[in-house]
Amino acid sequence: MRCNVCLDDNCKNKSCDCTKCKHIKECDKVLSPIIRITDKCTQSCSHCCFSCSPKGNKMMTIEMAKNIKQFLTNNNILMCTIMGGEFFMNPDWKEIFDIIIPGLIFVRLVTNGDWAENQYIIDNIKYENLKISISKDKWHTNKLVDKAIQVCIDKDIKYNVTTTEEATDECLVPVGRVGWGNFYSMFGQYCQRSKYSFLIDEAGEIYKCGFGIWKYASVNEYLDGEFDKRFKEFNLIFYSTFIPNCASCIRSYNKNKITSS
Repeated sequence: MRCNVCLDDNCKNKSCDCTKCKHIKECDKVLSPIIRITDKCTQSCSHCCFSCSPKGNKMMTIEMAKNIKQFLTNNNILMCTIMGGEFFMNPDWKEIFDIIIPGLIFVRLVTNGDWAENQYIIDNIKYENLKISISKDKWHTNKLVDKAIQVCIDKDIKYNVTTTEEATDECLVPVGRVGWGNFYSMFGQYCQRSKYSFLIDEAGEIYKCGFGIWKYASVNEYLDGEFDKRFKEFNLIFYSTFIPNCASCIRSYNKNKITSS
């Protein structure tokens, strides 16, 4: 049988074991949540899918971080992305990192690099399984990107920087501040490239889309495991419906929220 979360009826891998796989970091069929620990940010970018800003007030608590760690462990989830907002705007970020990151195979931290002048933050990023993804594009200020890169080099921290190909209008999704004002974003269908990703927000709510669309579960419902069943159940139904692009998906989501409220 295929692994419990596989959505591909034609998959030829009949006996996957993620705990032993040497190629798990490159596999596109592994559950890999995006964990948002705050919507507070140092910047207010016009393209932000979460509408983050210095006025943001959503903060993940240490207690919720413990629940998320239990959820990850008991559901055999070995990789994740952590982001905000900007992670260090949550005053408990270090404690949250110390709870979530240890024991995972790989963790990606998305940041604008504005932490680069804060020695406390620099001295407390010491996780061997962590890679920092630094945003550099026309929407961010990029003020401290070069300094953040140099810090990563000096501290031997794994990192990457947004490429020119990634920083285009075509990569935007019509949600958050982008809204419906971006022509190219009306035609993208980004979940096809990340079927096994999902968002966990500050309160532990789980969304199908990494941009915070289609809430269908909660971390607290699956602390003891069996999330794979819910994931597969929801996603098989989701992908059995024709969805031409993100714009139509979000329209359906918004309509569903109105009719179900």
